[in-house]
Amino acid sequence: VATVGLNETETLKEIFFSGNPWLIQCVGKSGRVDTTFAAAAPHLASNRAPYSPVRTAALPCGEKLPSGKTVHERFKLDKKQDPLLVLFANGNKPQTVPSDYLDTTATLVKRISEAAKLKVSQVKTPSTFGRACLSKVNKVCIIVLPFTPMTEAHNATIQALAEQHRTMHFAVVNTDAVELSIEKSLPPLNDPEAEDYIRVIATKVLPDNSAQALAFRGAFAREGLAKWVGDIASGDAELNMIKKKPSASRRRRHRDPNGEDETRGDKRRKRKDARKEAEDKIRQAEADALAKMTPEERAAREEAIKQKRLEWERKRREQMEEESSSMFDSSDDDEEEGGGEDEDDDGDDDDAGEDSDDVEEVELE
Repeated sequence: VATVGLNETETLKEIFFSGNPWLIQCVGKSGRVDTTFAAAAPHLASNRAPYSPVRTAALPCGEKLPSGKTVHERFKLDKKQDPLLVLFANGNKPQTVPSDYLDTTATLVKRISEAAKLKVSQVKTPSTFGRACLSKVNKVCIIVLPFTPMTEAHNATIQALAEQHRTMHFAVVNTDAVELSIEKSLPPLNDPEAEDYIRVIATKVLPDNSAQALAFRGAFAREGLAKWVGDIASGDAELNMIKKKPSASRRRRHRDPNGEDETRGDKRRKRKDARKEAEDKIRQAEADALAKMTPEERAAREEAIKQKRLEWERKRREQMEEESSSMFDSSDDDEEEGGGEDEDDDGDDDDAGEDSDDVEEVELE
C-alpha cells in the first residue's frame, strides 16, 4: 500500500472527488499500515463485475492540506479511531470503516466491495425518487423514463454511463407506477418516429432549494447519450433553471371501469356511487308517498315524528342523569369508606372494591 503525500494534488483530487472507489488508511509519521488492510488491498484492486475495483492508499491525515485544514478536519473524521480506514466512492460522503470489518481479510474485502458497488436506483414509488434525486444538493441526477420496455442493451448503456460518471447519480423510473411533474414540460424528440420512446433528463437541486434541468432530445443510443452526459459533466452543456423542483406522484392508470383489473380508488368510487343512488331512491320514494297523502294524513305523520323525537330526547336526558348521579354517588361512598377503615377493615375493603369497579365502568362508558 503506497503512501500519498499531501503535496500530490492531482492524486488527492482523484481520491477525494473523482467518484472512483478508494480505501485509505490514516497513518502517523511512522507510515505503518494495518496488516489486514494491506492483505486486502490486492483483492480489492482485482474486483470483477458486478463489483468495482477499489484502489488503496495511506494518507498522513494529521498533516495540513494546501487549504490549511487537515484531512481529519476537512472530512470530519474521528481522530481517536485506530486504525482509521475511510472509503471514498461514487461521489458520496466518505464512510468510516467500522473496526469489526478488520477482523479478517475476507470480511474487509466483502464489506468494502459491497459498499463501493455502483448502484443505479430503481424508482418504483414517489418516495424512492426523492431519496434518489432530490436529497443531495449540487449532485446531477440522470433520470431515465422508459415509456417503452427496456432491453438488456438499454440497461447496459445506463450501467456503462454510470460507471464512467460516478459523481452523478442514475435513476430509472417505473413509469407504470410513478409520474414525474417534469414530464409535462419535456420537449419533443428530434426523431419523433424513433422505435424506442425512452426519455432522459438531467436534474440538479441547488442549495437554495431551486432546481435545474436539461432534457436529452436524441434517440436512446449509447454514442449520443455518452456525449450528452459528458458535456454536462465537463460543463460544456448547462442545465436550465426550472420554476419548481421536480416531484413524483403515483401515476393514474386509465382502466376499463367494467374490467376486472380495477384499482382500489375505482372500487371506492363505485361503492360511493351505489350508496348515493340508493339514498336518492329512498328520498324519491318518500317524496312520492307524501304527494299521495291527504292533508290529515300528513298532519298525523308529522305529529308521530314529533312524538318520536320527544321520546328519544326524554330517554337521552334520563340516561345522562343516571350516569351523572351514579358517578357522584360513587365518589361519596369512597370518602365515607375511607374514613371508616379502622372500624371494619373487612367490610370496607369489600365495599371499596365494588365501588371502584362501578367508577371504572362509568368512566369507560
